[in-house]
Amino acid sequence: MKIGRICILAFTSLIALSCKKEAQNTDYHWVTRKNTINQIAKIERQEKGDTTILSYFASSDTLNYFTVNSNLLFIDGSYQDGVLHQLVDTTIIISDKEYRVAKYIQNEEVIDGGVVHYYTPQFGVFAIHSNTWSGLQYLQSTDSTKNKLIKRLIKATVPEFYVRGELKSELEKLIN
Repeated sequence: MKIGRICILAFTSLIALSCKKEAQNTDYHWVTRKNTINQIAKIERQEKGDTTILSYFASSDTLNYFTVNSNLLFIDGSYQDGVLHQLVDTTIIISDKEYRVAKYIQNEEVIDGGVVHYYTPQFGVFAIHSNTWSGLQYLQSTDSTKNKLIKRLIKATVPEFYVRGELKSELEKLIN
């Protein structure tokens, strides 16, 4: 009986370590409407009580998103910072799984300066666009399954006006 428990514990630990290793090996990057890539060196998540700090490290800047109870509140970076106001909080069902998606706006009062951020606890911020001009910047990775899920979330949440070029063609091919 004792040996059986030890085997189960060892097997469970091995599975947990395998899953953890895969998550660490996923590299993320931002893709813009012109399909240029702004490489993100890493995404770091820090938990401090009910507050989470999501840090996106890129070659040109580091963006820190602050969340409290899974709601984005503030963004801090050398090129953009400010308070985020929630516009929408909804649940999207994809392949019988529920995904909470929230839409936030930054600089809402600034003419041509507003930025819309799409957030889900599974990925953090997965898409960004101007509140005025077409075009979209979205998160992708070295994991094709995660990429497809992000694109399905984009298709379900981002207005078509902001989706252009190659991404638009890819989203049209996706089955809901």
